[in-house]
Amino acid sequence: MIAAFGEQFAKTQRVGVRYHATPLGTFALRSAADYETHAALTRETAEETLSNAGSFVAVCRSLVS
Repeated sequence: MIAAFGEQFAKTQRVGVRYHATPLGTFALRSAADYETHAALTRETAEETLSNAGSFVAVCRSLVS
């Protein structure tokens, strides 16, 4: 999904590259939390990730409207 989104929307400049970076970064954080024994994820990181996710959802909604 992440690669397809990048190819279809970021690469064609239908959305900014930052919207492709959002799921990439979120996936990396999720992987760290799931598989690293000493992942240090802060509240600040969680809040920033949640904010970025909200922006990502908003841009996706605009694409399907």
